[in-house]
Amino acid sequence: MNALKFILILCIVYFTFTSCDDEKEAQPQPTITALSITEGEVGTNIIITGTNFGTVASDIEVTFNNTEASITTATTTTITTTVPTGATSGIVKVKVKSLEANGPSFTVLAPITVSVSAFTKMMQENPVGIEGPISLGNITATTNRGTLTYSLSSQTPEGAITLNTSTGQLFVANAAAFDFEVNPSIIGAVTVANGEEIATANITITITNVEEVTINNLAFSIAENPDAENLGIGSVTCCWIEGSPSFVINSQNPEGAVAINAGNGQFTVANIDAFDFETNPTITGTYSVISQSETKTANFTISLTDVVEIIENVIPTTYSVFSGAESVADCTDGSGSNIRFTNPHFGYTYVPDGYPWSLFVSDLTCGVKRIDVNADGSQTSTTVFTNSAPQTWEYTDMVYSADGSYLLMVYRGSNNGNGNVLSHTIVNVDGNGGTLTNNFSNVTLINPEGLARDADGKIWVTEPRTIKKFNVATFGLGTLQATYGDASIAESIDGTLSEARFLRIRDVQAATDGIIYVADQNAVRKINEATNTVSTVASGFDNPRAIGVLPNGNIIVADTGNGKVRLIDVSTGEKSTLIENLGDYPPSGIMVQTNDVFYFTRAGLSAVYKANISYGCAQCR
Repeated sequence: MNALKFILILCIVYFTFTSCDDEKEAQPQPTITALSITEGEVGTNIIITGTNFGTVASDIEVTFNNTEASITTATTTTITTTVPTGATSGIVKVKVKSLEANGPSFTVLAPITVSVSAFTKMMQENPVGIEGPISLGNITATTNRGTLTYSLSSQTPEGAITLNTSTGQLFVANAAAFDFEVNPSIIGAVTVANGEEIATANITITITNVEEVTINNLAFSIAENPDAENLGIGSVTCCWIEGSPSFVINSQNPEGAVAINAGNGQFTVANIDAFDFETNPTITGTYSVISQSETKTANFTISLTDVVEIIENVIPTTYSVFSGAESVADCTDGSGSNIRFTNPHFGYTYVPDGYPWSLFVSDLTCGVKRIDVNADGSQTSTTVFTNSAPQTWEYTDMVYSADGSYLLMVYRGSNNGNGNVLSHTIVNVDGNGGTLTNNFSNVTLINPEGLARDADGKIWVTEPRTIKKFNVATFGLGTLQATYGDASIAESIDGTLSEARFLRIRDVQAATDGIIYVADQNAVRKINEATNTVSTVASGFDNPRAIGVLPNGNIIVADTGNGKVRLIDVSTGEKSTLIENLGDYPPSGIMVQTNDVFYFTRAGLSAVYKANISYGCAQCR
């Protein structure tokens, strides 16, 4: 019996200790190995990874810095929970029943905030950027963390502005929209976002007005009866900003007399018949300039200058080859029929008392030749100055000094037209004769062609749109004294010396009374320094290449485009035809000897011609 009791006691003790060991193994120590994120806002889902969590959510307690969080799901190795309201940054803990584990620290973030201010700007219309796009400024926006992005929600007018989505900088997208007359303001809205958090603000750009067009009343002067190939009157000047202005004539009297180029503001003759001094001494009207949606209007006045109406008649004139051979091009010197030219151009007669007298001819290719003519009519030629580089230079004209001490020669580049005047001076050094050849001046001439010496010894040289006057110093060297015309403006405008403009000057000649005559495109015009004026003597020519002044003051014209040689009576303005039907080889140079005799050259032929005028009436002389 005692033995049985002892066995029962042993069994009770054994089962008691065995039961305690089983309970300790059923609740091992939980551990936290990682958090899925270490920072986040309240309400953010987090997965806690570890061991020995169990699977009964009610046995588990999770705290964020001692603030308890709710548990969504639990496994022995993971717990899904949410950052609780009121939580602050600190240690994350997991407690399973009575056992607790400490995890990493977790940072509780404040909610994202975004704020943006309204954008306002005042600026002048018609903005112009120096380089790159035109900046209007930056949108002002803030966020407590993270990165902002910018976008335009709306704008009126559409497409006026653009926005850098990263920086919030505003730019002009369409400068034409910044026009006060069309859009006194540009409005829109901007949206600024940080993730799902957004803010919006208004954009207001106020445009201020700028005077875009300022124009003046215009006054032009033109000779009556303009030639059909010379219809330019003048241009609108000053001032408009940017863009491409347009031009329009609003009214005119007489109607239809003038036209204006809508793109460049050039006034031209529209009805030649309206330009009659006796009928319409002035033509008036109004014109407008439109630029950047602004229109300004002003008056124009065109004053016609009276030109004596010319009645054409024919004066019998005979001509024949004087020197050279028409179809034999050469630079050979010699006598009589052996004299040769290649491209004879302009020239000059030097007629002292008695014989021989000399005819100087500037040959584009050969240089300058002198033809000495004896009393019996025999001729001998000498090349005074040789063109050593005819592929580079052309010699277009020459003139002798009054005392015979030097001659001047115009030369120009065959390709670019730039040139000068050469002074070829006869000098005496220690009793020995010689020559000295220099550039006449330090002025580079643009496509020079005609050359003349006036009664005061001044030298005149033509460029296409200007004529230059030089003083002459020792050894035929010159200094520029005056320039008439404007190299940048191709127009035929009479007026004062400063106002006058030339269209295409080819030749110049000086009369003994101080008047300077020029062949200008389709007219012969005169420069009168005594009266400070430029005026038209006669028009209706076609590209006159050369002119010559007779001793009686009348003018011979090489009317090149019409294939004629013509005469102007300067006292009446009457034009007469001396020689016609030269069209295939038109006249190109004129050299005067007497009132009855002159010499001329023809384009494309290698000869110099002598002409004799047979005036049919005493008054013509």
